[in-house]
Amino acid sequence: MGGSFWREKLEDTPDELTQQGLVVGSIQQAAVNADRDAYAVYGEVSVPILKNLELQGALRYDHYSEASRTSPKIAVLWNPIQQLAFRASYTESFRVPSLKQLYGAAEQGAANLSDEECVLLGYESGCGIPYYQVGGSNPDLKPEKGKTFGIGAITDLGPFSASVDWWRIELRDQITHADDLDRDRSGALRA
Repeated sequence: MGGSFWREKLEDTPDELTQQGLVVGSIQQAAVNADRDAYAVYGEVSVPILKNLELQGALRYDHYSEASRTSPKIAVLWNPIQQLAFRASYTESFRVPSLKQLYGAAEQGAANLSDEECVLLGYESGCGIPYYQVGGSNPDLKPEKGKTFGIGAITDLGPFSASVDWWRIELRDQITHADDLDRDRSGALRA
């Protein structure tokens, strides 16, 4: 069992010229000042059910001023023989947006297209085309919630040991940058 308490503070005060966007080669930034307190309590237990079967359970409660959540975990480990073990687990996760993601200042400036973005737009990789970007925070961001499922096997045969695992992660309200590109399982780009 355990617990923790922490205070987060974000203070960013760029100089006046930067706030006005008058610094050549830099981005325009606004000032920001935000803070919050948070705490968490958690516990974990491992219970031998049989000589070769173990059940594990965990629970964590996170509290922030904008959101709170209890996240469970349950897992099982089975050793039918000494050289072979099977494991499975289910876990829930929770992550609140950072202060920068919630209250960070508006920023704007120039950037260049990445190799992938060049190809997506029909240009050659490394086209280096510049573009103007505007970014910033979103005070309406929701906490990210996730579920992870996993199953696997472990073997240890003298000098040979190996493990095989399959897992699936499901995220809701994923906190990410609007320009981020990620790949699905087939390797295709998606926005």
